[in-house]
Amino acid sequence: LVDVDCCAPLDAGVFDVIDSSDRTIIIASSTRLGEEEKVLNAFKRVLEAHPQALLLLVPRHPERFDAVAKLVTQMGFSLGRRSKNELLEGTMQVYLGDSMGEMMSYYRLASIAFVGGSLVDTGCQNVLEPAAFGIPIVTGPSQYNFATICRQLEADSALAWPSSTMTAPQAGQTQPVPPSSAYAGWQLQAHAPSIQGALEEALSRVADQPVRTVVAGRTDAGVHARGQVVHFETEAQRPAIAWVRGANSHLPADIRVLDATPVPADFSARFSATERVYRYLIIERLAAPALERGRVTWVRRPLDVAAMWRAAQALLGEHDFSAFRAAGCQSRTPWRRVDAITVAREAPYVVLGVRGNAFLHHMVRNIAGVLMPIGHGDRPENWAAQVLASRDRRCGGVTAPPHGLYLESVRYPADCSLPWQAVPA
Repeated sequence: LVDVDCCAPLDAGVFDVIDSSDRTIIIASSTRLGEEEKVLNAFKRVLEAHPQALLLLVPRHPERFDAVAKLVTQMGFSLGRRSKNELLEGTMQVYLGDSMGEMMSYYRLASIAFVGGSLVDTGCQNVLEPAAFGIPIVTGPSQYNFATICRQLEADSALAWPSSTMTAPQAGQTQPVPPSSAYAGWQLQAHAPSIQGALEEALSRVADQPVRTVVAGRTDAGVHARGQVVHFETEAQRPAIAWVRGANSHLPADIRVLDATPVPADFSARFSATERVYRYLIIERLAAPALERGRVTWVRRPLDVAAMWRAAQALLGEHDFSAFRAAGCQSRTPWRRVDAITVAREAPYVVLGVRGNAFLHHMVRNIAGVLMPIGHGDRPENWAAQVLASRDRRCGGVTAPPHGLYLESVRYPADCSLPWQAVPA
């Protein structure tokens, strides 16, 4: 959530909250007279870092459409129009929306939402809608409105502070951060705590020498792991139980080592793995989750689980999953094999389960991002197959939020003799 005072701070990197690894769609709604030019100038700078970005501009006053359209073309952008049921094809840089009443459908497409401050005067619903999809919000221009939506979003368990560019809270305000935001993912980061950093520090203390780890699956910020597997090499001689208890004594309370065992010299937690199992948890109800905050993905509208399952079966087998990989994915090949996909109700959740040999960056979250619109009836069941066949990430849905995703288990050949593999995943 970023406060904008009449759009002026847009020049100061307010769009840094965008995840540059995926298709970027910016929603600018209820812009005031004169604000459109500031938003478009900011979008020019966005395009420098995110050349495939799209802007959907929805003026507050429909009678200004012609004037805004002229402004867009005068500033050198390619312009398209988006009607109620038309899809964003991604062939134009800027689109003009035609209905404030259809903003919910627009928000499902967004990577970031600029919400005019005037919209928060009636229950903040236009602000809560993008928040429900985990979309970063830029809002303004009134400090009164900013404080109002802060209180509303906090009450709805949707408020986090993603960037140093946002306005600091005023005295008396709080900064609630979901549990999943404590780490910047698995991988070591120079600027933020990580799972790898915490684990390596703990193991190094037990070994009394530096320890470097190799992981089965690098999880993003906000993603959880119940069955992560890590290997490391060391000259230190310790009983297996000493590695477990010793590491846990030095780890923060939200990271735990469950087991340890010696492995052959040629074992690799990453490359020896034959199968990985992920689960994606969705909770569907009017109220945002409290106890599960940061641990499930929340949707207000009911999902058609049967339709989601039927659509998902098109993804089984070995395919080119380019349409489901992040733009920044470092894998040399987009080909992956998906052995099973399940979608089922496990009260109070809808659970998406995916099992395969390996996964591309954001692949499971992008699968969830395709299946949820199908479950809501916004897309036909054959859309999953169409996205897969396109091999184009721009044809897919938004990347689903990270906090519903869990790495459940990792499987290895039987001759690895890992004791926990006797326990069903």
